Parts: sequence; C-alpha cells; structure tokens
Amino acid sequence: MIVKNVLIKVLVLIPNQNIAGNQAGSEPRVLFISSDSHQGSSYVDYEEFGRYIPYGVSKGMEYYSYYKLVANTYFTELSRRLNKNGLDVGIHVICPGPVNTNIVKEAPWLLRNILRAIFSIIFRSPQKAARPVVYMAISADFKGKTNEYLHMFKPKKMDPKIYDRKEGQRLWDRSVELWHEIDPDAVSLNI
Repeated sequence: MIVKNVLIKVLVLIPNQNIAGNQAGSEPRVLFISSDSHQGSSYVDYEEFGRYIPYGVSKGMEYYSYYKLVANTYFTELSRRLNKNGLDVGIHVICPGPVNTNIVKEAPWLLRNILRAIFSIIFRSPQKAARPVVYMAISADFKGKTNEYLHMFKPKKMDPKIYDRKEGQRLWDRSVELWHEIDPDAVSLNI
C-alpha cells in the first residue's frame, strides 16, 4: 500500500503532459544513479526475477552489475512510455564513477576494513561524485533529450541489451505482475 501511494505521488510530482499537464519546452528531468558495471551483464533472468536469493561476497559484484542492467532497462522503458507522444520528461541515467560510500557495510569484518581503506584511497568522495550528477541535472546539453547516459562527464551508450524494446516491455510487464502479486490492491498507471 505504501509503495503504491509513493509511486503515484512521485509520478504526480513529475509535471509532464502525460500526467500533470506540463508546458511544452519545459520538460523536467529525472536522473537515475547507476553504474557502468552494467556493461556486459546477462539478460534479465525471469525465472528468478522477484525472488529473494541469498548470496555472499563472492556473488556481490556480479549481482550488483546485473541489477544495474535491470534498472537501466527499466529506466529506458520508462522513458519510452513517458515520451511516447514526443519529449515530455527527460529520463536519464548516470554513473558518477567509483564513489567511497558505505557499500561494503555488510561484508565480513576483515574484508570490510580492507575495502574501506582501498576505497578511501582510490574512490572519489561523494562530493566529487555529485559534480557530474549536478551537471546532467542543469546543463543545457541535455535539454530536449531523454534516455541519455553519462559516465562521469562522458556521454556514452549503455549496454545494447538495455535498448531492446521487447526486453523493456517484458521487464515492465513482469514488474507490474510482481507488484500485483505483492499487493493485489496496487494501482498501476497505464503509461
């Protein structure tokens, strides 16, 4: 019930023509933070989609990359759906680069401390990593565009699987089915 209400509120906050009557030429932008590690991940496994699968550290990076591919595919499909009658909302994906976050908080104690030391030396601070995000959010370079991908400050293409229309449709449909399995009272917008 909470997820349903949150999604509806988020979509209403996106003032586009499809949902809230946005004026042409002033399309809002929605940015999704992702990772370039999605490149080369496998297609979505619909046999396992929506199931909880416990895993350890050894599978962590593989799953991290895989779920970034899933998310990017979903965002691309969202862009298609919100912009089916012309540009209405700029939906973009960005990889800010390696960021020194608390991503290793669940790792075993020794590994966690080793990785934290490495991350503090090699990875960027959250403040530095935010710079390309802010740039993408306000730059005129992205005005009138949607489904752009920025790796740090470099525009590039995402993995080709992400642009597969049939895969995007399948992921969207399965996500809605899963949502209704979890919450039979869920209301999904027909976008």
